[in-house]
Amino acid sequence: MSAPALLLLVALANGSPLAVADSVYVTWAGAEPDKGASLWYLVRHVTPRARIRVVPNGTLELGEGIPVDTPQADYRRTHQLSTLESILHDHPSSDRTILYLAALMHDIEINLWRPKRFPESLPIEHTVQDIAAGFPDGSIPPACFIAFFDGVHEWLQAKIRTEAPPVPGVCDPTQIEGPHE
Repeated sequence: MSAPALLLLVALANGSPLAVADSVYVTWAGAEPDKGASLWYLVRHVTPRARIRVVPNGTLELGEGIPVDTPQADYRRTHQLSTLESILHDHPSSDRTILYLAALMHDIEINLWRPKRFPESLPIEHTVQDIAAGFPDGSIPPACFIAFFDGVHEWLQAKIRTEAPPVPGVCDPTQIEGPHE
């Protein structure tokens, strides 16, 4: 049996959405921290060669790809879990920083109207809002999200931190050409 066929059988046997090397994830355009953290985790820790397709908000027929952070997705925010937490349910991590990032996403997305539980929640949320404000449509391209959350991961691990996570150059709208894919 070929390696791709074996990976397909293992993914299907585990009952989780397909997570093979050349996966495609599809999501709506947006600028939510949880969306960015989720896409980052999928690309950096679940399927490193995955591609991300972005479709306009409200698109019902998503086409090719595993839906993420859309109403029809298995990996989406619910009243109890952030999107990142739903992904971690099927694709767990032992990295304490990633688990803390999931708690931060819960704090930002689910604990919406209450005081934040963690001091890092607001700096992450505000930095994402600032990044989004630089793009004409207000949505953040996947490459920016991935680079930003690379930086957030490092920022959370740092013993001495800046006030907010760094904004990578790839998040400069003047540096991005073509569609946000």
